[in-house]
Amino acid sequence: MNKQKILVCVTKQASCERLIKKGYELLKETGELHVIHITRKLLRQCDGESIDHLFSISKKYSATMNIVVSENTIEEINKFILKNKINTVVLGESLARKNSAKDMATKIIKGIDKNIEFELVPCEYNIWDKDVV
Repeated sequence: MNKQKILVCVTKQASCERLIKKGYELLKETGELHVIHITRKLLRQCDGESIDHLFSISKKYSATMNIVVSENTIEEINKFILKNKINTVVLGESLARKNSAKDMATKIIKGIDKNIEFELVPCEYNIWDKDVV
């Protein structure tokens, strides 16, 4: 049996912990949990406290946190999946889900090159959610 390798895709919102927690819950004892955030900003332009927040949450769930600077989110996710032999991707449902042209989760699912299992975590929008990166 192949080792389970889960990738959790997070945005810049503080509520990303629910996605990482879901990845952790799906993980088997011998698996690996990876978290990725893709930003267009150079890291020196990002808020250091926000980056620390993402790393802290990842550490809480024994996940490896990766921040990638790129203009092409789907390409970077594909590269990460292939390089790390990921077999499950956890995504958060978007508020834009009804408009699939704008929904990043839909774009990612359609843009992934290989046969991957997806876990879509329902949206739990809170007006107090804030951007962290």
